[in-house]
Amino acid sequence: METEYSFHGAQPLINGALELISQKYRPQLFCLCAELVLADGIVKNEEEKILEYAAKAANISEDLAKKIVEVTIIRMMN
Repeated sequence: METEYSFHGAQPLINGALELISQKYRPQLFCLCAELVLADGIVKNEEEKILEYAAKAANISEDLAKKIVEVTIIRMMN
């Protein structure tokens, strides 16, 4: 069974979701995305690209995105 992701990729799904999320809440959403990507302790190349795209599409600065990922890594260590 094909999913929307396997058929279209991540970008249309991210764009569609962001249309429903106020700019005010996008950093929190990015935090949750980072937690999901980092949950297994391994960041695959495709996952990194998805996070980078999500940050850019959500108008999150590169500095803030890096800080969010750094804090998430620290939180996930234990």
